[in-house]
Amino acid sequence: MYVLLQATKNLKSFCDGDIVVTNNVTKNMIPILKKSAGIISEEVGEANNASVLAVALDIPVIVAAAGATKVLKSGTTITMDAKRGLVYSGMEEIN
Repeated sequence: MYVLLQATKNLKSFCDGDIVVTNNVTKNMIPILKKSAGIISEEVGEANNASVLAVALDIPVIVAAAGATKVLKSGTTITMDAKRGLVYSGMEEIN
């Protein structure tokens, strides 16, 4: 799975199953979120947009990921473990 930063600007390069990494989620990102494997967001708070949309779309989400947009580069292969709130470099099997 690949990181996609600034989803609204990179729509043409987005592939089904990519992970959206963003500082915040907006309504205009819904079409791309429907195709994503998950969301990693820097947003903070229990009822933030990323959390609400992830539940509605039944996709995993990690929120309050401070610095995610600076550390994770677009095109990087990562694995997200939303249950633990962890992100791994490369493809990892999650138990």
